[in-house]
Amino acid sequence: MPVITTQRGVVIAWSGIQAGPIQEFEPGGRESPWVRYEAEVGTGDPETARIVVRVQKSWRKLVPQLAFSVESAERQVVERLIEERVNGNLQPLATGAANNFTIFEDQMLQRYQQQ
Repeated sequence: MPVITTQRGVVIAWSGIQAGPIQEFEPGGRESPWVRYEAEVGTGDPETARIVVRVQKSWRKLVPQLAFSVESAERQVVERLIEERVNGNLQPLATGAANNFTIFEDQMLQRYQQQ
């Protein structure tokens, strides 16, 4: 299990993304414009923190040459977001609850281009 020591000295253990991309659906059964990735992070507390990252799928149309590896690129961006989130000087993750994050089309494209 990968371990990250944060800037605050907290040791974070996580096994990477556990699920995703998972297609979300609208209440009427239509495909949603979002997919989600899920992970669990151990922050030293008795409970783990659950992380859900939703990605707006429309960014995929902006890089059509990625069709064969879009999920791999998304996964890398989501993993980096989680690592930044736990390693930064941000509010700690809530344990025993879902910590929800969203990556919109423009943010996803920008993060992809920075890889």
